[in-house]
Amino acid sequence: MPRILENKYYVDEIYDAAIINPILVGSREGLWKLFDVGVIDGFLHAIGDLVKETGRLVRHLRQGLYVAMRRSSCWAPWLSSVSLLIRHLCIWDSFTRFMQQHF
Repeated sequence: MPRILENKYYVDEIYDAAIINPILVGSREGLWKLFDVGVIDGFLHAIGDLVKETGRLVRHLRQGLYVAMRRSSCWAPWLSSVSLLIRHLCIWDSFTRFMQQHF
């Protein structure tokens, strides 16, 4: 039997070289390295950095609020102001989520 027939006219090798290998290289170099590592991981790292920086800011604000409340002879206005602010933010967040879901 001729060698070309044993190898099925080299159809599998041509298909691998022309179709499969470019798809594999494009997936590995373009989709994985560029999109997954660059875009998705970059976005997630940015969110992590934002949370870290927000925590650092809140820690300093909380520390300053605590010192101000201790120095103040009347700490009730501070406490009520903070509780009203937190309640307002929670209500606003619930309202915006409701609006996004229903409209």
